[in-house]
Amino acid sequence: MSRIDTETTVEYLENSNLLATEEHKHLKKDNHFISIAIRIITIPPVIAFIMLTYLFFTTHTVFTSNTQYLVTILFLCIFPVAAYPLQRFFKPYFQKREGQRHLAMIFSIIGYVLGMIYTLIVFSSRALHFIYLGYLISGAVILISNKFLYFKISGHAVGTAGPIAILLGLGYSAWIYGIPILLCAFFSSLCAKRHSVVQFVSGIILPFVIVIGLRYFL
Repeated sequence: MSRIDTETTVEYLENSNLLATEEHKHLKKDNHFISIAIRIITIPPVIAFIMLTYLFFTTHTVFTSNTQYLVTILFLCIFPVAAYPLQRFFKPYFQKREGQRHLAMIFSIIGYVLGMIYTLIVFSSRALHFIYLGYLISGAVILISNKFLYFKISGHAVGTAGPIAILLGLGYSAWIYGIPILLCAFFSSLCAKRHSVVQFVSGIILPFVIVIGLRYFL
């Protein structure tokens, strides 16, 4: 092989490697974008909204009035989401993404506590007490574990698996439809490197343990 042919071959291989590297980067970028999009779609307030709306339209044993449904949407769905646009007012205390997550957790627990108080004041079904207690205990365990025990439990996993556990605990077969959503949330979280397998699996297990406990004591 002549020197010119050798140089041409080397140049061709270098260009091929460069092209493959660029394609790999674009593929990784696309996968990351898809993972983030799935995580946004499957945030806990969205999954809670789907569960609550399903219960509202398919059964009359959970909510005794339209007002109860709307109030529950407020406390379980809107309160947690409100932390994100309101972060700018708390920036000195909750900065960047980590601060945003902490603020969302605080808003979530405030919503759960207010919702629990609401169910105690007005006439509420046992199923609604069950739902609020499930969310409240889950939020408290996540806060204690992440802040004081330094073991991070994925709130995203808890918020996605929670409605599945609640529907299963209340005896509704619709829990099965939550499995594909949970799997999407699981793989998207790993691809986006937001949680480890242990953190996410811990978040899946927690609501089921809580629901088993509630079924036993309530």
